[in-house]
Amino acid sequence: MMKTELLLETTAEFAAPVSTLCDMFDRAVATTPRTVALRHLGVALTYHEMGRAVAALARRLSSTVVPGEVIALVLPNSIEFQIAYFAALNALAAPALLNPLYPAAQLAPLLRDAAPRAVLCAPATRDIVTRLAYELGIPNVVCLGRDVSVRDLVAEPTKPMSLRTATPTDLGALFFSGGTTGIPKVVEHTHGRLVFAVRSMEHIFPKRTDDEVFLPIAPFTHIYGFLTGALLPLSACGETVIPERFQPELIVELLEQHRVTFFGGGPPAIYAGVLAAGNLGTADLSALRECPAGAAPFPVELMERWRLATGLEIREGYGMSEIAPISGPPPFSSPKPGRLAGPSLALP
Repeated sequence: MMKTELLLETTAEFAAPVSTLCDMFDRAVATTPRTVALRHLGVALTYHEMGRAVAALARRLSSTVVPGEVIALVLPNSIEFQIAYFAALNALAAPALLNPLYPAAQLAPLLRDAAPRAVLCAPATRDIVTRLAYELGIPNVVCLGRDVSVRDLVAEPTKPMSLRTATPTDLGALFFSGGTTGIPKVVEHTHGRLVFAVRSMEHIFPKRTDDEVFLPIAPFTHIYGFLTGALLPLSACGETVIPERFQPELIVELLEQHRVTFFGGGPPAIYAGVLAAGNLGTADLSALRECPAGAAPFPVELMERWRLATGLEIREGYGMSEIAPISGPPPFSSPKPGRLAGPSLALP
């Protein structure tokens, strides 16, 4: 087995206090409580408010699931997704991430395989999820935005939970990947492996110490979107601006308005769409510094067009649901003492 020290800047980092996703979340809430964590549809939530909402929902979930059981999330990119995900972790459940755009015929076998004790959904998917839960014998469905709102959760009085602390070997997420067979299979990732994945990405796209603003595009139910849109911003204690939809002119407006520093980007079609936006030429994108790409081979010609339009390089990463860490070249600069001068490496 490859030694993880190869990825660490110093040997001290090997014993870093952040060894689980719950540690990562608690650190962000404790150190940057007044920083805006999430923006979506005109709503802004600070890390302090996010912490309260996550704790409140976790208390509710802990009354219906026992540690190790699965909670399925059928939610779009949203504040609710983030609250639901970290609440499931705090309840020591294993979050299964399912694409809310799937029709019933695709969702049913995934829910059957995951065998969740509860499903968290949005109003748009409530009817289909409720019906599938009944057919599959899933006892609990919670519709965020109808059964309970984020504001309700933030306002709930704080109460302690009598649960053990999460460990690096606890399950941190269940993804579904067709791989080369085309038949979706459950892919399990522990807290420890996902923390390692974030460290891997931070060697490719080093985070700043403050004022980092992320704009993700890919679905949070996809490994790329999940890492760049949920975990990497949390590790950076940064702000995440969640678009209502992918519409090129809207994306450019958000990039400029919120002084985005890290554009989630992703596959070539996303960058091609933004390049075609009518307002790109007049937008002030001077805050933008990182433009990662992934999920599909990227044409050099498109990279050059982006560079000419924005002055920024697109740097590709490579990864898959089965291994989680995204590998790629580090920044084009001399490595710091103790840092490996080469591409980041994924655990086998």
